[in-house]
Amino acid sequence: MALGTARSITNSRSLTKTFLNNHFDRGLERAKPFYPEIATIVQSTGADEEYGGLGSVPGMREWIGDRQFDTLRGANFTIANRHFESGVEVLKTDIEDGRLVKYGSILEELGVEAMHHPDELMFELAIAGESQTCFDGQFFFDTDHVWGDSGSQSNDLTSAAAATTIPVAAEYRTAYHAARAAMLGFKRDNGKLFHRPTLAPISDMLMLVPATHEEQARKAFDQPYLASGESNFTMEAPRILASPYLTADKFYLFRIGQPLKPFVFQARQALKRQTKGWDDQETKFVKFMVDARYNAGFLAWWNAVVTTWT
Repeated sequence: MALGTARSITNSRSLTKTFLNNHFDRGLERAKPFYPEIATIVQSTGADEEYGGLGSVPGMREWIGDRQFDTLRGANFTIANRHFESGVEVLKTDIEDGRLVKYGSILEELGVEAMHHPDELMFELAIAGESQTCFDGQFFFDTDHVWGDSGSQSNDLTSAAAATTIPVAAEYRTAYHAARAAMLGFKRDNGKLFHRPTLAPISDMLMLVPATHEEQARKAFDQPYLASGESNFTMEAPRILASPYLTADKFYLFRIGQPLKPFVFQARQALKRQTKGWDDQETKFVKFMVDARYNAGFLAWWNAVVTTWT
């Protein structure tokens, strides 16, 4: 092979890799995933991670007699990392003929999809929360969470809707207030409240609703004018996220400004990319591949409430 030809091939490969990588990275930058809003992010260092859920630190009490020391309750659970991948094929003849423009949007979208995949895991967890257990051995959304001296507590509620299709704004408002009140009343294993009373507005509530419910859910909190005799009073309006991933007649309320968020995202290996197949004479394609290792799981049930319409 002539020296000029070899240099030409090397330059072509370099330019192609740069083109593909740049468009993929542009997708990563364009993506705005929401999972960090509802998941505590933990950096993982192995195939799995063990979490030690300890009981609450005791509160202050009057010092009478000798000091008293409480033994913290333990509850362990493990989350194993999973390996995810994706990729596309690029025709070598398109590379040779300088026809790469059409791959730009594909690679950019691949970057967006890769960044938003953890969001899908969050929706899967929310939907499965009424049938999968968390650290206390109960379903994440359950009617009888009990730990230590907490008493029996429910973060799996129901609310009545007159219509069989979509609840109206007033019904959404009533159900939200009930879910909010239940959450603020949850107690720790030592019988003390998880959520302390505060004079500041509670501005960290996030409500997930099915896309078909978005209009009524937003009307519940955003309508300046209502029919005569109807109230639009709201203690503090939540942020609303509507998603087509949610198809059941339920909505989810999360408190996301606390030290522990409802879910955990376990990051083991960040997205990495590579190309392969440049000199493979048995294939017409160069392969662009990405992979990463991570997983997600349940964490703080007391920062989450599901409401089912009945």
